[in-house]
Amino acid sequence: MLKKRSISIIGLLAVIMLIMSCRTSTEAETKRVSPATEQELIRIASQDSRVQSFTAAEPSYSRDITVLEPENIAELSKTQPVMYGGLPGKILYKIEYRSDGKGILVIVDLEERKVLKYFRLVGVSLE
Repeated sequence: MLKKRSISIIGLLAVIMLIMSCRTSTEAETKRVSPATEQELIRIASQDSRVQSFTAAEPSYSRDITVLEPENIAELSKTQPVMYGGLPGKILYKIEYRSDGKGILVIVDLEERKVLKYFRLVGVSLE
């Protein structure tokens, strides 16, 4: 009985390790942007009137910035073409503003200093 249990545990651990090692993230890996880059991205996004409207109407919003590498964009464009299709093959940034179950998502090109795409998020989970 103990031998079967230890084999089961070892098997389970092997499966977990395999899954973790094979994990391919279609979402960008969590990369921290420098405070200066973060401030510049926020400044660029804040110039968009839709972002201004949301942040003014939702003063208790939270914000999350994700780095989108070209490989991530290519992969995401296959499964979410409306959101990620047609984007240039370079590093971009996704900024999600959320408050009370609603929010907005903007994709920002830091090089060009502009918002490329904007989406309203109401009752949507992108995870």
